[in-house]
Amino acid sequence: MKRLRRLRRWQKLGLFGLLVVGVTLAISHHHPAPKPVYAASYATPESRNAFRKSSLTDLADALNKYVAANPGKKLPVVIPISDNQICSVSGANCKSAHLIDLTFLVNPSNILRTIPTDPSGGHAHYSTGFTIGRDQITGKFRFSAPRTEGAAIVVVEK
Repeated sequence: MKRLRRLRRWQKLGLFGLLVVGVTLAISHHHPAPKPVYAASYATPESRNAFRKSSLTDLADALNKYVAANPGKKLPVVIPISDNQICSVSGANCKSAHLIDLTFLVNPSNILRTIPTDPSGGHAHYSTGFTIGRDQITGKFRFSAPRTEGAAIVVVEK
């Protein structure tokens, strides 16, 4: 302890800095940063199409959960009969681009963590690359991924 008291202020700061670096390295060694999901997991057209199907199913399930949790209440957005692109953000950007805003499924309802996006990106600025429409007869929601690869058709109707 006497040795520590004899050290100058800059020496104490240097020792403290080394301690912080050591602790940070020890923690990061045990908890490495997550690897990017897209790079390896979605390297093939089949895996990207499977991701699209899963994302559309998540969107359909979330919208149906929202409707079930709010019986008799109108949706915060009008879902048209024809397919329209889904917006990846909320607010004026969606309206000005004529995109469907489903962010009410994220906040405040917390049914989804985020609005999923097609691995190939959207068709326009703020677009997820996915579309939503409504069946005229059954009233079911129809989600589709127009940018599928190969001969695949990815549509979820619930």
